[in-house]
Amino acid sequence: MSPRSNSHPFSSRSRIADLVFPQAGQPQGFATLATTQWDGNPEPVVRELLQNALDAAANANRDQCEVHITIRDVSPDDLPGIDSYRRHFERAVEERRGKPQGAAEKTIISRIESVLHRDRIRVLMCRDNGIGLSEDRMGRLLTEGNTDKEDVGAGAFGVGHLTAFAASNTRYVLYAGRSCNGNEGVRDVSSAHAILASRTKQDGNVVRGLGAHGYWLLRPQAAPDTSGEQLGLFDPRYPDFAPPLLDAELSRLSDTGSVICITGFNAFRSEQESPLDAIARVSAKNFLVAIQRQEMTVRIRDETANSSPSYIVDGHGLDALLFKQRSQKRTRSGWLPGEQAYRCLRTLEAGQKFTLSCGARARMRILDSREGTSSHVQVFRNGMWITNRADELTPPNFTGFNPFDAVIMISDGEIGALVREAEGPEHRGLDRRRLRDGKSKRRLLHILREIKGELQSRVGTIERTTDFTPDNFAIFRGSRSQKAEAVGPYRPRTDLASKDDDSGGTTPGKSDDANSKVIDPTSGRGKRRGGGAKPKPGKTVPGRTSVVAARGRAGRLDTLRVHWKPDSHGRRWRGGIGVRVRIPSGSDSTCEMPLGPQWLQVKELRLASPESAIQPVNTGFEVPLRWGEAAFTIILKEPIQETDAKSIEIDVVRRKEPTAEGATGGGKNP
Repeated sequence: MSPRSNSHPFSSRSRIADLVFPQAGQPQGFATLATTQWDGNPEPVVRELLQNALDAAANANRDQCEVHITIRDVSPDDLPGIDSYRRHFERAVEERRGKPQGAAEKTIISRIESVLHRDRIRVLMCRDNGIGLSEDRMGRLLTEGNTDKEDVGAGAFGVGHLTAFAASNTRYVLYAGRSCNGNEGVRDVSSAHAILASRTKQDGNVVRGLGAHGYWLLRPQAAPDTSGEQLGLFDPRYPDFAPPLLDAELSRLSDTGSVICITGFNAFRSEQESPLDAIARVSAKNFLVAIQRQEMTVRIRDETANSSPSYIVDGHGLDALLFKQRSQKRTRSGWLPGEQAYRCLRTLEAGQKFTLSCGARARMRILDSREGTSSHVQVFRNGMWITNRADELTPPNFTGFNPFDAVIMISDGEIGALVREAEGPEHRGLDRRRLRDGKSKRRLLHILREIKGELQSRVGTIERTTDFTPDNFAIFRGSRSQKAEAVGPYRPRTDLASKDDDSGGTTPGKSDDANSKVIDPTSGRGKRRGGGAKPKPGKTVPGRTSVVAARGRAGRLDTLRVHWKPDSHGRRWRGGIGVRVRIPSGSDSTCEMPLGPQWLQVKELRLASPESAIQPVNTGFEVPLRWGEAAFTIILKEPIQETDAKSIEIDVVRRKEPTAEGATGGGKNP
């Protein structure tokens, strides 16, 4: 249905609207944190678009949120206010040339110029079937720092709407909405937001400063000057019609909804992943609860390609999309890894269903041995992923309990209001410091502790002594703890036999004893245990060690679950430690020809809290750690044989404090 205002052609009505840059006193360059902090990352951009759509659909009481994302090429003349945009950009660039410019600003200028010189401009259109944008909601959307807690359909949380600019080489985003205005029926409203750089302009004998932010508005009451520019008066009256580029999308709505157009779409600056793949990936991971429950469907189409590829992200295709991401264990900046997202979907499909005392719904699934020993609790609000690191719900909070995956689904009520307020501008993470008062902070912490207790009571504890003890952990009875290694560090003897020299003495020589060799399980070639490459010597740190060999995802015996506890009777070492892996030879100094252990190279060491990976040093035989890291997983560079799995030993030695890059400090060993 089209409103009455759309009966007027855009060509005649556009003369009463233009891109206006209001007056401003504070100068600003092209490079600003608000538009560059998410550059090249699809996660915050797609999340913001879909979160706005999901909230708007809920506010419109839709059974399902329908989002259509389309990539297409358009003519520059189709962009409203493009002439004013060019004029402001060119004069701002001219003024900035006489001032210091950093590399970031030069890059931004170059990107804008490259887009403006093309015959076609790539855009990304996002249309939803939510409550739409009224003039009031448009004002709150475009006002920086303004939040909209009560009216969740407005779509912005602080400056959250600025995430869209990270996907725009022109830094120009267009908005249009169709909303219901009571008895008057549906009404349209539109605007646009450009972020360039501030500049000055001559107004008679007065030099005025124009700000970096421009908005597509109804023309100010004052007449334009001789240059055709507006006088910079800010009268935020939004056009009650949409330009053709956006009106074509609004016409596809059955009644209400919104359209966002990101101009100069940069495809997230990725050469490894197509923008369609990136949008589908982020949609599936971050909104898997809403999609799995058929509360949201995302349709993605690329009209710039000859084949017009497309995706439909719904409950039927969710498993296939997340299955592709199941090997992703880490992401940058703490977003949800693909491995956890895929496990989360399995929990939603097959987990135990129950309701928590705070009113949130939950699903829980006990993990089998192949899925690891670390528990994860994923928190979703209104179908969107928020965090897997909530206070009281991190993996260490469930040490000693049967490992599990849990999905907490929060919607309305007290917990929903507290969680929303504790979220950041990217709608992820929970930081109680964001809450308005101490009472709210204490209340949220109390609820999270209640959730932790309810989860712990459902999964039960692992059979243990006073302290948590993993499988195969060595228990030493008596009043003292036996040291894991009571002898000095092993220094391998590579020359085990001798030969006579001319003086009647002996000089080192190589042994020809076949029994001094073992078979390398990975290459099949014979080599000496203790010969060849090995870690550098170091003083052993006394303690207890538990190590269990497990098969990795490829079915290879290359994964070690380790729990290490230093001897409490010994003096604490204040520096770092080095962790090495060995297979003992079975011989000692009582043998005629003692053989050293076989040292195994490490691919990486993974910590459960915080979830991270550390690379080895010393030719791959040693991984640096800080004192206090007790539970970790070691991935071997090469798999071991079944016969060696039960004889694996972990050697912990003193080292200097690891550097920020994860390498041990230089100099002599302590």
